[in-house]
Amino acid sequence: MTKTKITFLGGLDRIGKNMFVAESHDSAVIVDCGMAFPDDEMYGVSTVIPSFEYIRKIKPKVKAVFLTHGHEDHIGALGYLYREFNFPLYATSLTLALADSKFSGTQKKNLQTHAAVPAQVYEFGDIKIEPFAVCHSIPESLGLIIETPDARIVHTGDFKLDPKPLDGRLTDLRRLRSLGNVDLLLCDSTNADQEGWTVSENDVAKTFDKLFQKISGRIVIASFSSNILRMQHVLNVAQKYGRRVAILGRSMENNFKIARDSGYITCPENTVAAIEQMHSLPENKVVVLTTGSQGERMSALTQMAGRRYDKMRLKKEDTVIISASPIPGNEKDINETINNLYRIGVRVLYDQVKEIHASGHACAEEIKELIKAVKPRFFAPVHGEYKHLYSNILNGQKVGLRRNNSFLLQNGDQLEIGKNFCKITGHVYAEPVLLDGNYGADPRETVFHERHQLSRGGVALVTCALSKGSLVCEPLITGSGFLYRKEKEQFLPLMQERVGEILREAKGDQRAKEQKLTKELEKFTYEKLRRRTTVFVNIIDL
Repeated sequence: MTKTKITFLGGLDRIGKNMFVAESHDSAVIVDCGMAFPDDEMYGVSTVIPSFEYIRKIKPKVKAVFLTHGHEDHIGALGYLYREFNFPLYATSLTLALADSKFSGTQKKNLQTHAAVPAQVYEFGDIKIEPFAVCHSIPESLGLIIETPDARIVHTGDFKLDPKPLDGRLTDLRRLRSLGNVDLLLCDSTNADQEGWTVSENDVAKTFDKLFQKISGRIVIASFSSNILRMQHVLNVAQKYGRRVAILGRSMENNFKIARDSGYITCPENTVAAIEQMHSLPENKVVVLTTGSQGERMSALTQMAGRRYDKMRLKKEDTVIISASPIPGNEKDINETINNLYRIGVRVLYDQVKEIHASGHACAEEIKELIKAVKPRFFAPVHGEYKHLYSNILNGQKVGLRRNNSFLLQNGDQLEIGKNFCKITGHVYAEPVLLDGNYGADPRETVFHERHQLSRGGVALVTCALSKGSLVCEPLITGSGFLYRKEKEQFLPLMQERVGEILREAKGDQRAKEQKLTKELEKFTYEKLRRRTTVFVNIIDL
């Protein structure tokens, strides 16, 4: 009997790096391939992506990659996937345009892309996929109906049930209600722990209008660069009140151009101006739309807050609007940016102001409505941290789904679906890959533990010149992050003296002496300084 299998490679432990594989007897389709931000403890890591180890194992079966939408947590790792593979790529026209920057010139030459549209069925061997429209914070977002010979699966993608979306694109509940016999629902869980309904983008547009009407000085708005509908809000209200808009941040500028070329952003040519032109305008005619809503270190907003941005200096008469919710893990950086803005004296509006931002993800009541529309036999929350997945299990129970038919999954789990059954049947390697420069590292690599250790107590470098086993001069002790200036004069002679004592007692060859020195000096620095300093010893035998 043919069996359908879903293998989850990302998106179940944290927000980001969403990726799973739908697999049947002779075919497989990869759904999404996203990135995530590194944790604070991932020293030196720039980006986190899914592991492709399982993809390597099933490569002959993979017929395509299908993307649900153009956010980084769904497309951000594509360039790394396509360094190894060259699968046909299916997505809407806008998502393909946003994904284009992920590929190198060589990759683009060989890339087979296909523009997908809702309600059309795409066949990949014995797997059929029908995209359906969903409302999200970026245009052309999709959910997927995945059919195999023995199972029907609905994947919501990222969605919400906004009754009046600015682009008119509703989540297609009518199509979902018409399906019947859905074996498994994979459901967005990002806001599953939030009661009620998500704020409508129309409400955000009204809030912006009220703010622009009242604010007399310059307005700086920070938002996600991928929130194309929010860009259009800003342009619309700026035009209404006779303001011009400068767009800052490479990703914001790129996405603005792509969206305008695709017809999703419209505005008169003179609405947008370079930041340099803003200095000649009255302050009540200036709007700056920028990246930095997550406190990104190199973003224009963060540099403005730190008074390091030469093209624009903030002052007390300015208003900064942060129109985004914090991605988990970014709260510290965001708070630092907000604190620095307050130090300048500007007026700051962020998530304490109602309806200044609308999430693109459904809250609990919307999720319940979608579950009632689909009526699945089995339920698997996806796209979220553990608390979100758990909360979504509870949402399902509140509308009649049995707990035994719901799955609280982790990355690497494999769900097998057949007629009237669904169960976890295996687990594959799905640890994230940590990108450190050009190297993709396993999180278990000792280098990360070593970097963590160095960050706590610094490093001491001890060089000893020996002749016939005895020191010929004082040991040379240098280091980094090891001693405060006032400690050096007192502590270094003590440490040099201790080196001599250890060497007089040490036996064995050069390596044995180096190991003995390392162990004893780390113990010595802890006893004297109460710091766990990492010590490296080099003996030069003359």
